[in-house]
Amino acid sequence: MRACASSAPPLAAQGIRVQWFNSEDGWHVRDRWIMRGGRAVLDVKFLPLPGRHNWVNLCAALAAVEALGIDPVPLVERVVDFQPLPHRLQRIGEKEGLVYVNDSISTTPHASIAALDWYPGKGTAILVGGYDRGLDWGAFAERVAADPPGAIITMGQNGPAIFEKLKSIATATKFVLRESNSMEEAVRLAQEALGSRGTVLLSPGAPSFPRYRDYAERGKHFAQAAGFDPEQVGSIPGLGVR
Repeated sequence: MRACASSAPPLAAQGIRVQWFNSEDGWHVRDRWIMRGGRAVLDVKFLPLPGRHNWVNLCAALAAVEALGIDPVPLVERVVDFQPLPHRLQRIGEKEGLVYVNDSISTTPHASIAALDWYPGKGTAILVGGYDRGLDWGAFAERVAADPPGAIITMGQNGPAIFEKLKSIATATKFVLRESNSMEEAVRLAQEALGSRGTVLLSPGAPSFPRYRDYAERGKHFAQAAGFDPEQVGSIPGLGVR
């Protein structure tokens, strides 16, 4: 996919500058580098933003700055100090060999796919499900079939439907598939599936209501069920975010 400030030829003819990102002649991601054309600007290992989708978002922001006539290269180093918002691929801690990741803001199946792209393979148990607003989980099922996680734990209103959609895939690719009736049960089933090593990933792919007030309350409940302080997980010191 390519995006630009404007792609209409008449605008360029009028002297309006076209600024591309996600393209090799503009800001883009190559391997694990943030690139400006052919120049490697920043190794993504220094970024506090997990996931390739976030790296592409950064390229979009840098392209927007450049479109304003400002050189963004000197600004890139400030991204290293950026503190991401809670509940989006937020690593909340580790206990007894298991890492817990709070991605409660994930409210579509494609957001859950992005989370699995960052935490792929048999070492991950993902918790999915919530309010059923009729979205198609076909793309998620295809992603799981191509690269299955260690376990999928379904929950919430659309949990049974997701479970049914994944049953044959789980049998064919041999990942653990379980249903749960509560966050505590979902976390426990994920722990049992992984044993003493791996990542327990809350990435529901669905809204939190009516069980929770919002995604933040759901993320805090996940942290509490995993044995962490829910208030610390949901806040950013100094920014008033709770």
